[in-house]
Amino acid sequence: MRAELRDPVDHDKLRHLLPLTRAVFQLHENGRGYVAELQQISRLLGEDVDPIDVLGAFGSTSADGFAKRLAIDWHTVPTDLSEPELLELLDAVWACRGDEALVDYWVRCLSVNTGDDRISDLIFWPEAYFGAGYDGRELSPAEMLEVVLRKRRSE
Repeated sequence: MRAELRDPVDHDKLRHLLPLTRAVFQLHENGRGYVAELQQISRLLGEDVDPIDVLGAFGSTSADGFAKRLAIDWHTVPTDLSEPELLELLDAVWACRGDEALVDYWVRCLSVNTGDDRISDLIFWPEAYFGAGYDGRELSPAEMLEVVLRKRRSE
């Protein structure tokens, strides 16, 4: 697996984000404001991080997990993955070989490289992907790749 797929985190940003996200989570938990901390995070990232982002993260991930997610550039993913690399990613996602942020990043890479924005449904909820035509069997990563490649060729 390519290095940027194994570890998409900007570790320099992460080092700066960790104390800030820990402070934000602690302040949030104590019912106190954290506008100044969010402004620091936003400046560091070059994009706005709002209280709604904290609400979405709090209770579903840790402060460190939130920092890790923020330290990944979700807009710049490799766009030239080969079929073997796509299969390797599908296999890693299917087997949950990474933490939540990493698996989400891999799903994003799969979506961008296959052109299938519903690939997470195919992996995690095939009945939602196929609808009434779903036969109930679990697909292997190789079968999932064939489904998305066939779909891409037919479009």
